[in-house]
Amino acid sequence: MFTDTVENGGLTGGWTAGGNKVAVVDADGNELASGRVESGSTLHWYNGQLWIVGATEVFRIMESPQDGTWKFYKDSGQNMPDFG
Repeated sequence: MFTDTVENGGLTGGWTAGGNKVAVVDADGNELASGRVESGSTLHWYNGQLWIVGATEVFRIMESPQDGTWKFYKDSGQNMPDFG
């Protein structure tokens, strides 16, 4: 399913085969959230959130504190951790 992954406990974030789509799946392989991002973006787990950092755009996949569902959204990048 994935061509490149980053692990975080029971969660896996990665690039889906054949596209510019990033997804997060649970230990059973169920997709929690996904979205299209810039080619060449890098994936980083930080505090249980998957940051997708591209040349001009930043996205996050994270669990909503309100209802526990996972969401993909564009981030301003202003509060982005330093991933070095």
